[in-house]
Amino acid sequence: MSGLSFCRSIFGFFLVLFVPALAHADLVWSLSGVDKDAIQGAATPGGGQVFDIVPSPGGVSPFGIATDFDGGDIFWSDFTSGTASIFRRDGVSGAITSQGITGLSFGLAYHQGNDELFWTRGGSVFRGAEDLSSQTEIINSVSNAHGIAIDEVNGRLFFTDFSDDVIYRSNLDGSDLTQVFDARSANGGSNTAPRGIAYDAAGDHVYFVDSTSDILGRIDSDGSNFEELLDLTTVIGGESSSPFGLVIDDGRLYWSEGRSGQRGIYSADLDGSNAGLFLATSPDNSSPLGLATIASVPEPGSVTVLCAAIAASGWMRRRKMRRASSME
Repeated sequence: MSGLSFCRSIFGFFLVLFVPALAHADLVWSLSGVDKDAIQGAATPGGGQVFDIVPSPGGVSPFGIATDFDGGDIFWSDFTSGTASIFRRDGVSGAITSQGITGLSFGLAYHQGNDELFWTRGGSVFRGAEDLSSQTEIINSVSNAHGIAIDEVNGRLFFTDFSDDVIYRSNLDGSDLTQVFDARSANGGSNTAPRGIAYDAAGDHVYFVDSTSDILGRIDSDGSNFEELLDLTTVIGGESSSPFGLVIDDGRLYWSEGRSGQRGIYSADLDGSNAGLFLATSPDNSSPLGLATIASVPEPGSVTVLCAAIAASGWMRRRKMRRASSME
């Protein structure tokens, strides 16, 4: 009996109603480009239907995205010089608010245990309350910080720098900043551009996608044991790739691909095997960028019930029946 809903009326009894099961998202991403800007979602596994969670997000160019996984709040950064904000969609009401910051931001991550946001901007990394009532620049000594991931168990941050082609690790307060991996050296001295990054607590591994060397890579959290898991060009028909976001969901890697004609969400096992297109995004002139996981987001337009009205109707019918019975 999927879609069973219980509504309690103001009259103190319960009404049972059967409605269709709600579609929901496990993956959410920012879509930005000439034709469309949106926050979208889809269910996993199976490549569920893409739907717009926020069809016209505040600002013009949504970029980084993060979620309060269980609470359902979605945060995204705007990459437009005129607004330069972090927006928030409330997981309960669906209300959208603008939480202003100064300057353009790329990566965005949410600390579930502390209810905090972390974001990258230029050569800096910032930390703030989820409503951004407090904001602190915790790192300001790198070149171009991009993707960011959190190790909540050990209190660590990992982030990419796509100008210096390296991956950094630090504590949550920005202390003990350490360059743990040099992607350019690992690529024989050729230029690279590590962008999206994800941390796997089970294996203590850091995964990243690189938009210049076209690879999905993996290192240990101390930067050792680098492995090139996948040549990304092999899953998009041999063309050079443009990956952005990267997340782990239920033992699978998912990344966004911005290459024209190949735009979509791709996935692979944690060892890089069984790789391929998870779902295509559209229109093609807009690219999926930031990517995050979430417990569930109901699809807009799903069946809803006005419990009070239905319950009141049921109460009236019950009252008439009692009156008819008393007159017999």
